[in-house]
Amino acid sequence: VKNHLSDVFLVEASEKQFSKLEKNYKGKPGVRLMNQLITTDGKDVEFFEGGKGYTNSVVERVIKSWETEEIKSSLRSSISINDLISNHVGNIDWIHLDVEGLMTV
Repeated sequence: VKNHLSDVFLVEASEKQFSKLEKNYKGKPGVRLMNQLITTDGKDVEFFEGGKGYTNSVVERVIKSWETEEIKSSLRSSISINDLISNHVGNIDWIHLDVEGLMTV
């Protein structure tokens, strides 16, 4: 990204983390940003965030076992991974997913 060798689409559900992405990448060539929760089905889901917002998941037990600060939850809308790819991403050469514990549901 720094050398303009790739176009990137950064998606983050946490508002606190998304604000950091905006600070670092907004307006940079080849960078698109989206503050959105991505799920398999695109339904509304309970979203858990702990501490300062850097720990989050749609599965509370993923962060409950090691988060020492208060965990808050909110009902959030989401879009499905398929809709993200077909409606927002376009032609994909490479995709990296950060799904922290989601596969253990």
